[in-house]
Formats: sequence, structure tokens, C-alpha cells
Amino acid sequence: MNEDGSQINQTTVQYGLMPTHADVTKEGTAEYTYVFAGWTPELVAVTSDATYKATFTAVKNKYTLTLAVNDETMGQITGAETGEYEYGTELTITATANTGYKFASWSDDDTAEATRTITITEDISLTANFEKSTGTRLEDISDQDSRYENGVINNLSGKTIYVYSAAGQLVNFTTGDVDLRNMQKGVFLISNGNWTVRVVIP
Repeated sequence: MNEDGSQINQTTVQYGLMPTHADVTKEGTAEYTYVFAGWTPELVAVTSDATYKATFTAVKNKYTLTLAVNDETMGQITGAETGEYEYGTELTITATANTGYKFASWSDDDTAEATRTITITEDISLTANFEKSTGTRLEDISDQDSRYENGVINNLSGKTIYVYSAAGQLVNFTTGDVDLRNMQKGVFLISNGNWTVRVVIP
């Protein structure tokens, strides 16, 4: 019989002979492939009526993750590499633009964020699309304890930096550097209390 108790087949075997059986299979799922592991109890020569149950070993499936960029001179993907991963594996990947470029989109349009978490449940192919940056303008900056270089505001003071929309809504905050290269288009106010930066991302 099967693991679920359903009958596979029933046959008559002569006394003293070993029972035989056809190949036994169990339908797999997206997560597991099932490999026949034997009978419970172990098959023995027939001396009386007997019932045997098929057992299976569950083997977790692996799927292929393929990562690419539209132009390797524009940026790269970090956090994971192309390869095989077990079902259920969670990976956080980031599309990082090189100087002079910015992240534009993922090929599946699932999110507009450069950093995303994916869960492996099937073969996945993702391309990070980058485009040339038209530039970021910093206006009205009091450069007392910060420095702007290659699209990044370096937080030398270690104080919390707050990012606000032009309407005054809090967008983000960090105690690290502020990377302007992957921010969405718009006007932002960035401040740590001692200085304020008005950023225009065209």
C-alpha cells in the first residue's frame, strides 16, 4: 500500500517465495521530489498473508536563478549570483549603479526599488536595467560635516540623516551615507539638523 494507506495492488504468492512488485512512485510537488526508499516491514519470503507499505524519501528541489544586467559598464547586482538554490531560499539582491548611471527597473517590473528580496519557488530570470544619469544638483548646502562625491552624501558626523519629500513628508532616514544614484526622480530635502541639502533628481 501507499504511505497514505491506499492500496497499490494485491497478489497471490506461493509459500516460501519472495513477493515481487512493480516500480512504485509518488507524485512530486514544487518543493519536493519523492524517491522510493523501500517497504515497511522489509520484504521476506511468504509464510502468511502480509501487508507492506511503500516509503519514500523527500528530496528538496533546486531551481535556477539567472541574474543579468542590461549593460555591465552601467552597474552590477550584488547579494547573490546566478546558480541553483533550494526551494524556499530567500535572497536579497541589490542593483548598484556605477558612477554616471542610475538604476531604472527590474525586468519583471515587480518593484521599483533597487534592493529586493526574492524567494526561490521556481526557475527565475531577472535583469537589472540601468540608464545614464542626467545628473543630480545639490542646492543650498551648508557643508559643515558632510561631503558630496560621485552621487553620495557622505555622513561624516554619524548623525541621523533624514530625507523628506518637497512636501515635507519623511521618505527615509539613515545613520549611514545617502546614495542619491538610486533615488527616484523628484525634489528632496536632506538634513541632519546642522545642515540641509536640497536635492533635485531630474
